[in-house]
Amino acid sequence: MADASPHEWGHWEFTGRRNAANLRIVHAKFDTFIHPVTGNPLEATVIEGRPWCNIVAITPDDQLVMVRQFRFGVRDVTLEIPGGLVDPGEDHGQAARRELFEETGYASDSWTYMGNAYQNPGIQNELCHLWLATNALHLGEAGQHDGTEHIAVDLMSKTTFELPSPLVVSGTLTQSPACPVCSTYACKVNRQHITRRLRYPRTDAALTISVALTPSAFL
Repeated sequence: MADASPHEWGHWEFTGRRNAANLRIVHAKFDTFIHPVTGNPLEATVIEGRPWCNIVAITPDDQLVMVRQFRFGVRDVTLEIPGGLVDPGEDHGQAARRELFEETGYASDSWTYMGNAYQNPGIQNELCHLWLATNALHLGEAGQHDGTEHIAVDLMSKTTFELPSPLVVSGTLTQSPACPVCSTYACKVNRQHITRRLRYPRTDAALTISVALTPSAFL
């Protein structure tokens, strides 16, 4: 018997939905599915939200542009790569360029799309798009922040990136998209190569296992 596609095997039939709560940037739903083996119904919690983007911005002297900001979910200041939501009607590539400048004041004339990933597909449907911006230059003050943001910009030199990454090991860097990004960047700095790939059946695209990175964009 031939192996079934992961998108065919074990598929749960969707049978209905009821709204739970509209939480501004996300919407909570209760979706009902039928178990593929037992036939029993299950009501699952689903969080729907807009797509978003993260940007790996590297300066001409090989520094990584990072941001610090207070995050309400963890009630603490976190170190992250720049990013934000894609506005309605906006292309995620345009959103990446906009977010980079709005949060950091940096811009780039060299952009590479590195793929996308679901951050928590167990309950969320938001798709995160990852962009690489090389030759990133500081063109002035950061753009207008909205009322939910207060951001400081950090430049992390390549001497910061060793293996294992001290930022990750120490707990300084905890943002999920940023951790594998910095590990991959550390491999670039240390001239090591990450080439493990996962064949992604739905899009037939070769994606890196961590967060759908394309290693050749870094190495």
